[in-house]
Amino acid sequence: MEMVINRIRKSKRTDEDFLVHCFREAGIQTDHVLPQETQYMKPQGSWQEPHQLAQLLILLSKYQIETFLEIGTFFGVTTSLITSFLSRYKLKKAISIDIFSRDIPDVEKVKKILPIDFQLKTSQDFKDQHFDLCFIDGDHNYQGVKTDFENVGQFSTFCAFHDIINHQVPGVIQFWNEIKKQYPYHEFTHADTFGIGLLEVQTPTKIKPIKFI
Repeated sequence: MEMVINRIRKSKRTDEDFLVHCFREAGIQTDHVLPQETQYMKPQGSWQEPHQLAQLLILLSKYQIETFLEIGTFFGVTTSLITSFLSRYKLKKAISIDIFSRDIPDVEKVKKILPIDFQLKTSQDFKDQHFDLCFIDGDHNYQGVKTDFENVGQFSTFCAFHDIINHQVPGVIQFWNEIKKQYPYHEFTHADTFGIGLLEVQTPTKIKPIKFI
């Protein structure tokens, strides 16, 4: 994991192919849903479709993202990948929360490299606080997603949701289809599974393109 983080942080490349390659190297836990990703399966991998996550990050790189909250740590791989990429641009603080304690791969090394804090908390502990980016991927029932959005997501500049087309979690689909009517939004649905939705809850600040020398 440490090698992947450093490759993402230090590379000049911002294209989808590069990011997908890195995400696959970090490992994926979705072989039962994405059989084409079976060769990249790792027991402590990310629960993300790699193209979807890459497309999300490429879009976010155009904006000022200094603070990031992920709700739903699992093994912390998604948090680490997002933070690795956005730290190129001005990301100063990333917090990942969960109600369950798990063994996060290389956690101490990751915390030395990246501005990440893993905490056993819920969105209620951050109620009404502002983050430039909030990623909701915790409790997947309707009320859980709604509560996380009401606690934190609605006060963020961007709020992302995972599993917006995953029929195994209909509560996420229902809430996403309701809330996206109220804000400008983007959907990332490569491979027609899982899906990431992104709301522009507040007007984001664009940043000047960075020239990597």
